[in-house]
Amino acid sequence: MGDFAEHCVGKPTQAPVEAYVRDLRNVCGLFDVEPASKNGLVAGNVGVSRFGRLDIARVRLNAREVSRSERRVLQDPGEHVFAIMQIEGRSQIVQNGAVNHVTPGDFCLVDSSSPSSFVYGGAFSDQVSFHLPRDEMIMRFGGYWRNWHRLNALKDWFPALSAVGAQLVATRDHKVKQQLEESFFSLIGAALCDADANAQDMTSRLLSSALDLIDRHCTDPEFSSKALAEQLGLSARSLQREFHRINDTPTHRILDARLRRAYLQLKTGSLAQPTSVTEIAFDCGFSDLSYFHRTFRKKFGKTPGSLRPKM
Repeated sequence: MGDFAEHCVGKPTQAPVEAYVRDLRNVCGLFDVEPASKNGLVAGNVGVSRFGRLDIARVRLNAREVSRSERRVLQDPGEHVFAIMQIEGRSQIVQNGAVNHVTPGDFCLVDSSSPSSFVYGGAFSDQVSFHLPRDEMIMRFGGYWRNWHRLNALKDWFPALSAVGAQLVATRDHKVKQQLEESFFSLIGAALCDADANAQDMTSRLLSSALDLIDRHCTDPEFSSKALAEQLGLSARSLQREFHRINDTPTHRILDARLRRAYLQLKTGSLAQPTSVTEIAFDCGFSDLSYFHRTFRKKFGKTPGSLRPKM
């Protein structure tokens, strides 16, 4: 995309939505854009600064919505956590059942490995997105951020986070940027630790543990919502209540994890090492083949066999 400043100064230009989507995908991954106007034009621009551990994207546009669907996530597994800083305009960001209204000066975290949507309603929006490597976020902070956080602007650390973020965007000195990057990660950590200290985030921590257990054990056909509740030390009803907060159920989330694994194995299989659909189904935790075929087709709109490599 070239130099960050070159693409993010001056008046946004109008271009066909296809051209804007191409630029956005080059920077942020597989997102789709619903334009605000019937003529299919989008006024905006996308720029990126690539240096060190952080890519810093500037995303400006007028659109109804920008979204990353479940299918897009499967096509392009996310490698980042986006720390979004709203510069101008307003947006409504939706992920994992959480809905939040973001105004200028707000910060929020969005996990690129889960579906998300940014709703603008046709109004102009200017956002900076700091692309934090997902592996490093897990190494540093565990899974507290997984259920999406809007960072609290009333906290003492928030002005420092905003100031460091603004300097990361503005500076071109590599040595300075290295130090600012470390400060930015530390302030994100302070925000997460602070959030984890209150009662609301106790739910996030519990859900994060539940999601981690599902990721690790979903291929075990004996693993169920009952087993998940037992490992977390909860009653079945309490576990259901926690998942209700993200508009989901533990049973559905376990099934979803199994189907995702099956999809990826079928999609990435090779002719050199052929594996049958039945073997993949069993390997992903299914014990009933008819149930596997039925739920797979319902979720992805195609049969498992249609994804196998052709001879």
